[in-house]
Amino acid sequence: MACLAKPICGLISGSNYANEQSGFGTAPTILITLAFMMLTYSIGDIIYGQILLPMKKEKFYMIAIGAGTVLNIALSLVLGGIVFKNNPSIGVAIGTIITDVIIIIYLVIITWKWIKKAIFNVNSLKLLAGGAALTISSLLVVFFLNPVWGNLVNSINISYALEILSVVVIGAIIYLGILAVLKEDLVYSFIRKKPKDEQ
Repeated sequence: MACLAKPICGLISGSNYANEQSGFGTAPTILITLAFMMLTYSIGDIIYGQILLPMKKEKFYMIAIGAGTVLNIALSLVLGGIVFKNNPSIGVAIGTIITDVIIIIYLVIITWKWIKKAIFNVNSLKLLAGGAALTISSLLVVFFLNPVWGNLVNSINISYALEILSVVVIGAIIYLGILAVLKEDLVYSFIRKKPKDEQ
């Protein structure tokens, strides 16, 4: 998402960001900042759905969300209204990320004895390796193919669409390939051969 921030915002806004007065000049920066929430949301969802909910300890999640809402509003006012007063949307995005990280830290601390084996394990390292490979490949695709698409097509929107398609397809192949080679649990379960008695 972070690698594709510019073409995604370009397709939505119809702007190539050459003109900062268009109002969309900071949109890619904001999207890159908020893309980090995909990680924190995923971890929070695991903690809530697989640990707190089955144990009937939802109150801890509600406390975290309630306190996080208040903190988010406060940080948004400070960062958006004072620190980044020329670009308040960036301040609000940063405030949202800080709040999300604090919520996740709190949830991890109170569920540590249950979550440490569920998240911090060898399979998670495989996912991390796959994610790193995906990030690097996406950056390389954007760096090398973006100029190519720009030269081949006259429409900036078509160029953005081709850039997004290239990153998604190539990135997905590399990501799944890495996980398959490392025998990550979920991916490997689809490709391993079943014993004859299971077929």
